[in-house]
Amino acid sequence: MPKAAEIPQHVVDTRYLRELSERILDGYLDSEEEEGIIEKVGRDLEDAAANRHCDCDPDERGEEEVRGDSDDEDGWFCSYHTTKEQYKMHVVLDGARLDIEANPSDFPKAIYEEICERCSLEKSKDLQPRAKKKGHLDGQIQTSPPPSPAHPCVFPPFSLHHLPPEILLEIVLLAQATNPHAHLTLSHVDASLRTFINSAPLLWCQIDFLYPLQLVHLYLER
Repeated sequence: MPKAAEIPQHVVDTRYLRELSERILDGYLDSEEEEGIIEKVGRDLEDAAANRHCDCDPDERGEEEVRGDSDDEDGWFCSYHTTKEQYKMHVVLDGARLDIEANPSDFPKAIYEEICERCSLEKSKDLQPRAKKKGHLDGQIQTSPPPSPAHPCVFPPFSLHHLPPEILLEIVLLAQATNPHAHLTLSHVDASLRTFINSAPLLWCQIDFLYPLQLVHLYLER
């Protein structure tokens, strides 16, 4: 004997809305009075239950057998995922609660308290998946490595040695125009620049005989 399929929770919830609507409307169906808060809440719950219709409910399906033309393993197609947000349990019950609180005098207190209690339960059930998802995302954020800092814009290294010799010579001569001993200072920058300056006679052609004798001999050698 095949085991009876377990009824999905959304079907149980829909049946509850339908049964709650029947309890609220009981005794008022034949009333000719203008619709009050009791009738409005009952009709809204009835409408929500109708819009949550799904073939997962054997009572709605009218059959237990698996259909041969179905590609679903249970023999029918679940349409609950297409239900609009306004017909979700927590939304429907919260709307009923607000309607009752707007005009509470005529509504049965026991049913109002039941609606409030069930509404709180459904809200907590709705928040749990969101909290788990948020926690998962927070965990990802915490465990993810920090973003790499942006690399500053760096120009390629430049050296005087990249200049042609004739341009480098002009630069040193311009420095000599304001400081006659500039070439001596520049010769202490590095070995390659010192070699260049020592091998450029034009930089050593102006001799001041007030220089120390050793320096005069150096000029003459160059």
